[in-house]
Amino acid sequence: MASRHPQTNRGRGLWLLGWGGGGALLTWILAMIGFGWAQGPGALAGAAAGGAVTWVFFVLGQLVQVALADAEALIAMMSAMLSYVIRVVGLVLAAVLLNRFLPELDGLAIAVAAIAVAVGWTTAEIWAYTRLRIPVFDSSQGKTQ
Repeated sequence: MASRHPQTNRGRGLWLLGWGGGGALLTWILAMIGFGWAQGPGALAGAAAGGAVTWVFFVLGQLVQVALADAEALIAMMSAMLSYVIRVVGLVLAAVLLNRFLPELDGLAIAVAAIAVAVGWTTAEIWAYTRLRIPVFDSSQGKTQ
């Protein structure tokens, strides 16, 4: 009988990417609906922009983890740190560009949607992580001291 849980490190990373991305998309859609209904098109556009930037931030980070799932620990850690720095610079650049070229966007909607997407991603990823089956082996098992 085949397990529905991923069996490889890469598969586990993709599992977390799927669930995290899905949770983020759900909260992003809810934020856009809420802001569009309550405050109009400017807030809807702001929520769309804030959610998009945050969703891309998390997807890129998870893709780095998937790509380096079986790499040595030092390489994986250094790549994750470099990825984080690049993504933060991208966030700052996106904020500057949005402010410069689309000043009519609602700043509150951008911020709340970004927070909602981050919380949605994290919540869904934690939920998915608790359901992973990761085998752990003790190499000293059976040895006497």
